[in-house]
Amino acid sequence: MSEPEKQKAELEAVDADPLARGQRSLRHLLPILLAPLALAVAIVLSLVVSGWRVRHSVIAQVEPRWVPGERLAARAQLLDGERDGIKGATLAFAVEAGGSTYALLDAKDGPEDGLTQGGFTVPDLAPGPAEAIFELRAPGREPVRERVPVEVVAARTDDRGEHTISSSNLNWGDDTDPQPEKLRINARALGRLLAGFDNTLMVRVTDLEGRAHAGEVEVALLEGEFMGQVGASEQSPVLVRARPDRLGLLTLEGPFTSDVLAIEVRAFAAVDPGDDDATSGSGAASSEKPGAAPSASADARGDAASSGSAADSKADASAGSDVGATAPGDGEAEGPTPLAARKLRMVSYAGAVRAYVEPLAARPGEEVLLGARPLRAKRPVYVDIHDTTGAWIDTIAPPFVGREPPRPWVVPAGVDGVVQIEAYSFINAPGESAEVARLQVTTRPSDAPASLEPLIELQRERLEIPRVEKDFDAALERAHLDRITKAELSAEEVATARAWLLGTLPIEVHEPPAAVATRVREEASVRARKHTWNAGIRLFLLAGGGLFLLVATILIARSYGRVARATQRALRPDGEAPDEDALFEEQVAIRAAQRAGLARGAALIVTMALGVVLTVVVLDRLVWEFNDDAPAPAAVDAPIDPG
Repeated sequence: MSEPEKQKAELEAVDADPLARGQRSLRHLLPILLAPLALAVAIVLSLVVSGWRVRHSVIAQVEPRWVPGERLAARAQLLDGERDGIKGATLAFAVEAGGSTYALLDAKDGPEDGLTQGGFTVPDLAPGPAEAIFELRAPGREPVRERVPVEVVAARTDDRGEHTISSSNLNWGDDTDPQPEKLRINARALGRLLAGFDNTLMVRVTDLEGRAHAGEVEVALLEGEFMGQVGASEQSPVLVRARPDRLGLLTLEGPFTSDVLAIEVRAFAAVDPGDDDATSGSGAASSEKPGAAPSASADARGDAASSGSAADSKADASAGSDVGATAPGDGEAEGPTPLAARKLRMVSYAGAVRAYVEPLAARPGEEVLLGARPLRAKRPVYVDIHDTTGAWIDTIAPPFVGREPPRPWVVPAGVDGVVQIEAYSFINAPGESAEVARLQVTTRPSDAPASLEPLIELQRERLEIPRVEKDFDAALERAHLDRITKAELSAEEVATARAWLLGTLPIEVHEPPAAVATRVREEASVRARKHTWNAGIRLFLLAGGGLFLLVATILIARSYGRVARATQRALRPDGEAPDEDALFEEQVAIRAAQRAGLARGAALIVTMALGVVLTVVVLDRLVWEFNDDAPAPAAVDAPIDPG
């Protein structure tokens, strides 16, 4: 059989076999079907990759340096991808050193989901590097383990904390009067002045050399709401009128329920400046001890609402008082002209937590009461305790919630100096929002004047630190500290002096030490995975699309060439040779049809190429743009983000 006859037989066989025709058609259509399918797969896969998120992260807090035998605290929080706590979290905390592992703490979450905390005692470890292990578990989730390097040391260095003052211009925009010419009048809140809580305000009146003023002192409320009274520029209610103690101190305590507090302190001349029992020029003898003033009960500390309304206070005052310490609400007293007066204006600090400790002095091993209250009743308050070196030695677990009564806390053995209690509603870098209370730990009798010596030294060391108080006079403070050192004080005056010395120290916040926050690391890991997958999808679209277009072009060219040859054979079924004119016409017609077919094929190829390019551009603009950043190192831990 000749070659033309053989090809003719093959064509007739294919035409006669439907299966062969179907396979041939499917082979031609397969590239056309695979192209949109591949694009769809790339788009869906890109959307899936773009939806990858951090599933969990850990915030852990613990001291980086440990001393064997000391008391420390640890805290960890397990968060989901939305930064919310994971309910039911538990913590198993241990340390690994010298090839051994020591279990230190087991805790579970409390009022705030996912947050666990507690105190522990450092085992007897050899100095050197060690690893603290936080193992967190939650129902339905894989355990999460984080290792934090710590250093075991023989002794700890002191850390004074970060000096924290208000960054608000409101607290600096003070229109307090200048000091009077003959006396020096100061008024300071113990700690911070916080609206919505009970506050303790101490007034000090001295001469230019720091000696206590011997006459009576009257404090009138000009603006704001304090101690159940409402300030007024005319007929200002008198909060207290009494003689200061031997240090020139007068204490006022009560609820403060406004943003601004303006008072006028008026100092009257003494009848006999050398007589400690001298009465004021009005002739009223004071039956109260010097420095005494109406104050809120300890049980109601921090709860402005529980201290009584202004109306009740005014009603009590109208019934009359038996003494020379004028009760709140009596109005401006008629009498002699003040020897000196000064108007002072203070602005409430933007704090939402009040912390306190009672008593203010204790020995190691003794029990004190720690309390904390939030401005929002349902918000937990975390209370951390730092020793005199700044080390985080304990935390109150579970945290306070609402208006809880104070809780007992035993001063650890070996602690000496000023212990700082810090309270906050948010553990992540609380900064200015941290509330501070202080406790003096001393082995001396707390009612002895000698017990004040360490506090006097602390005050002297910090006299150069900036203050919010207008016209702060370091020289006057030194002179007053010298007076405290030399004065013969009663037990009550020692307690008042201790409150002044502790409460007027500059606020230096230690904060819970951040050990690790894995959110940044987890996000970097997710970004790295997204980068890898997006790069693969882009390569698949560009390289795969280019290969597809090349194959499709070859198949189309071969297909139309085969069709042209088949057409020629069909025009010469018997293989006879046509004349030249007929052959020329056939070839012209076949080539025209072939060019038209190739043009349609080229248009199809161009359309497919544009589809691939458009898909890449759309994905790059809408999906890959936000997920294809260069991957950050996956093993880097970052400090805790306050947000």
